[in-house]
Amino acid sequence: MARSKQDDPADLDLSPAEMQAMGESVLARVVAHLIALHDMPSCGDFTDIEAVCRSMRENVPEQGVALEALLDPLFDEWIPRSFTTPGPGYFAYIPGGGIYPAALADLIANTTNRYTGIWQAAPALVQLESNNCLCPRETARHRYPCRHVVCVLAIAPLHRESSQACRDCA
Repeated sequence: MARSKQDDPADLDLSPAEMQAMGESVLARVVAHLIALHDMPSCGDFTDIEAVCRSMRENVPEQGVALEALLDPLFDEWIPRSFTTPGPGYFAYIPGGGIYPAALADLIANTTNRYTGIWQAAPALVQLESNNCLCPRETARHRYPCRHVVCVLAIAPLHRESSQACRDCA
């Protein structure tokens, strides 16, 4: 006999239809957000932000809520009260994001949940990551012959090659 969610409120498994519906709801919000980036200020509205944050404090909920009840304040109230790091008016050094293909890659990585910290756990995926780490090095090598810092930083994740940075560029 199949268990229902009413029988086990801690059951986090979702049906394929529920996953599809949730994904479509989130994706619709994300796409609308990305389309509107060019009109957003680089710094959101921080007016009375301390009071807003205090009003958000809550205890652990006893019951779940519909996804839309979470998405509405997230996209309508809280995201607009932050920096718009992927927008055209934001020029800080480190933060970024809002790159849709990268978000899709994160979705795949987070849902498949493979460990790529060591080669033995996922050899093909570690190779794919290593290939990606080589891309900046190749770009740097062709555009900027032997800019030492650029070369070393571009291949630092590949420790076995980091000593060859300047030789390779020469």
